[in-house]
Amino acid sequence: MRIRPEDVKTIEFMLMEKHMRMDEVASKIGVSRQRIWQICKKHGINQYRPIERTCVYCEEKFTATRAQVRRGYALYCSENCYFTHRREIGDYIPRRHGQRIGRKKIEEWLGFPLPDGYIIHHEDGNQNNNDFKNLFVFRSHSDHLKYHHAKRHGEAQLPYKELWELPFIIAEWEKKV
Repeated sequence: MRIRPEDVKTIEFMLMEKHMRMDEVASKIGVSRQRIWQICKKHGINQYRPIERTCVYCEEKFTATRAQVRRGYALYCSENCYFTHRREIGDYIPRRHGQRIGRKKIEEWLGFPLPDGYIIHHEDGNQNNNDFKNLFVFRSHSDHLKYHHAKRHGEAQLPYKELWELPFIIAEWEKKV
């Protein structure tokens, strides 16, 4: 199949302006992904060149890769601009905020801090629901992941049933270490 000059311009537009993947462009044009790669090489279309963007927050110019633009990561020039903008908008909640509150609540109830590495689990998945009936402690990240895996298969068992059992469970875990 012979590629016309207007097809080359279309391919360049799809890759560099619409930020489509090569296989998407290939299916639109009706050729293979490798043929698109050959056309790019022959006509000097450099899909790896940096793309100039403008920061949503500070309006400063910066460069990003096609992959970052395609995934929607290339909106801010820095993490500082991202977090500052999110705080100003008012929808920013620090990561693991519910975990920290839940951990603090459990530690206050216990009367001593949880050892490092212990994980707070919110049974209903809502990290803002820090009710004692919803909070459970796992000894390690590994145990927590095993619980979630078993839960998908209907075989999950929480480390304890009632909160009053927790200090005894922690003492038992600490003996094994």
